[in-house]
This record gives sequence, structure tokens and C-alpha cells, in this order.
Amino acid sequence: MISWVSSPLIPLRIMPRQLPQNLETILKQTSRAFYLSLSVLPSAARYPLSLAYLLARAADTVADSEARPGTDRIATLKALQQSLKHPKSPTFGDALTGFEPGHLGERILLQRTEEIYSILGECPAPLREPVVEVVETLIDGMLWDQTLFQEGASPNGLTDEQLERYTFLVAGCVGPFWSSMCGAGHPALDVLSTAHARTVAIEFGKALQWVNILRDIPKDQAEGRFYLPEMASETFPDRFHRGATRALRAFDSALEYPGYFRFYHVRERLAVVMPLVLGLRTLEKLFKSGGPRPRQRIKVSRSEVFLWLGSGPIMSLGAPLLNNILKHLHTRAQAALNRWSDTHL
Repeated sequence: MISWVSSPLIPLRIMPRQLPQNLETILKQTSRAFYLSLSVLPSAARYPLSLAYLLARAADTVADSEARPGTDRIATLKALQQSLKHPKSPTFGDALTGFEPGHLGERILLQRTEEIYSILGECPAPLREPVVEVVETLIDGMLWDQTLFQEGASPNGLTDEQLERYTFLVAGCVGPFWSSMCGAGHPALDVLSTAHARTVAIEFGKALQWVNILRDIPKDQAEGRFYLPEMASETFPDRFHRGATRALRAFDSALEYPGYFRFYHVRERLAVVMPLVLGLRTLEKLFKSGGPRPRQRIKVSRSEVFLWLGSGPIMSLGAPLLNNILKHLHTRAQAALNRWSDTHL
């Protein structure tokens, strides 16, 4: 049960202001697109979100390691998860030593993981407990994924129910946590604690994970991870269309989220609008390109990313105007999917 949003808002006075510089550097090196959102947030929200990200990214680096057997990965993930309950004296010891990711930032992150746990242990309980809860849930998702695919998954893909569970565990659960951290100490953001806003926040996280699932199909299937049926199968076009439709439905709900922030919450709005824009543009480009293909990496150009980053004044527009901009991007993605369907179904 994810409970942060139903809990009282965390007083601003207990919120630390920033991570040590060496961890800020690692954060920038490893968070890629997510860093765009973190970097524009006010420091009170950025700190716990960044701390949770680093903890989860360390675990994810273990989960993605091909240099160690699946049983080693699972055991290490469980040790990292258990250590969240007593971060001042973590029990994972030297379990991370044998993991040697190719990415320099990830290698340094694993070397600094004990330090990150120590920082978590110094946080006051009202801040530490939500961070622990969301990271525990994220690791639950990684463990579920590892167990599911450890001995090879069926090329028929996951069921709809399994996909809903998976997208919640590895991304949807972050939505309510984000709401709780951004709403801390802001009575004007009490709307974030409502049941409906919690649902919208979960759909936000699921929408972004669906982008990853749909875009990364060739890479995942090459590694034996069949979230959708094998690309060469007769059922793949229909299941891809179904997954893409589910993704756009999640985005349709998530588009409501930026409107929860008042016009003067420019930084918070920019932080949540950026992933919505990039997610929808990625899907549009994916559908226009004919769907997933081996050795094809769909991404939004750097120039377009900077264009949106420079759109701060747009974030102060009234919620209906901002929503219209996002709805337009959603419509474009839907139209691109419709054209893909006309050709492939």
C-alpha cells in the first residue's frame, strides 16, 4: 500500500537542501532525461526525489548487470532492499564489488552506494520513510522482473494484468511520491493529496514506463525480456497496438497533472511538463517510423529538448491553455498511431 499522499504534508523546515557535490555529479551522469525535471525543481523537493533516484538507480544497475548470474542479482537486490530499513548500518557489505557496469557514472554510483544509504539514515523520519517506501516498491518491481525472466520468458509476452502490475511497481508508484515531495509545506497544493490526484499521478508514471516498453522492444527481446509478444509473431501488431493505446490512455489522464500546480509554480510545472512532452513526442516519432525495429533508437532531438527547456514563460499560462498545448501533442501521437494501424493491422 502506497501511503505518502494520504499522509500529512512534510514541514519544509525539516527538508535538507542539497546533496553533496560528488553525488550531484553522479546524479547528472546517471539520470539522463529525468535530470531535466529534477534540475528545475525547488531544492526542498529536489533533495528527496534525487536521493530516492540514486538509491533506486543503484539497485537498477545491479538488476541490469549481465556480468553476474541472475541468482546473484536477486540476492544483492534483496540485500539492498533490506538495508533500507537500517541505512546507517547497511547489510549489503561488499556484495556490490563484483558488479562492473560499463557506464562510468554507474560504476561510481555503486562505489558510493553505502554513502547514499548513510545520508538516508541521517534524514528525519518524516522524510526518510517515504523515500524508503518508494525505493522498496521499485526494488519489488525489479525482483519481480528478475524472477519472471530469470529462466527465459515465454515469447508470447505478458498478460494485461501482469503489465499493469509491472508498470505500477517500476514507475507508477513514483507518481504519488513525487506529489508528496512537491506538495510538502504548500497548502495551495493540498489537491495533490486527493484520491483522484493519486490516480492521475500513478497513470503519469505508467505512461512514461509504457514509452520505455514500446521503444525498447528490440533491445529487450534480444535480452530475453518479452513484455510483448515476439516481434516476428502474428500476434505482435495487435498487441503492440493495444500497448500503444494503453500508453496514450495513461498520457490522457496524466495531462491533468500539471494543472494541479498554480500559475506561479513555474518550476514545478516545467518539471512535470517536460516528461509529458518528451514521452508523447517519442511515441509520435516511434509510430511515424513504422514501429520498433532492431538497431533503431527513437529519441527526441537535443535541439527540441532545449527548445522546451527554454519554454518557462509558457508554464505560467492558465491551466486550460497549457492543457491545450499538451492535448495537441497527444492528438499528434494518436494520429501517428492511427496511421501505423492502417498499415500494419
